[in-house]
Amino acid sequence: MVISPDAAEWVDRAEGDVRALRKLDPVEDRVVVAFLAQQAAEKYLKATLVNSRICFPKPHDLVALVSLCRQISDEFESLVGAAAVLQPFAVDVRYPGPAPGEAAVRAAIENMDVIRTFCRERLALQAP
Repeated sequence: MVISPDAAEWVDRAEGDVRALRKLDPVEDRVVVAFLAQQAAEKYLKATLVNSRICFPKPHDLVALVSLCRQISDEFESLVGAAAVLQPFAVDVRYPGPAPGEAAVRAAIENMDVIRTFCRERLALQAP
């Protein structure tokens, strides 16, 4: 499979988020790390949709994006749990209020990695 230029751009942006979150302290910078994990996962799902020429809505709803990805393969259903873990970090975490705990941030990173790996395999990309 050859990745389309538009999908490659989404992947590049996602990898930028991954590089940034890996440089941050998941305890000290937990709000930003959780947000970047969600953003990277979202961009990988969108890259996969773009590569298959499937339109998607603007809202940052990872579960809805996974549902759309099922048009590509029912195997995407396995990502619903990971998407649900990341969903709270899309918008609310960027505003004043309680910060996510350390365990939640580590779960966000782990679940982002699940989505990232799955999408990279579907896009026939080498492991980063």
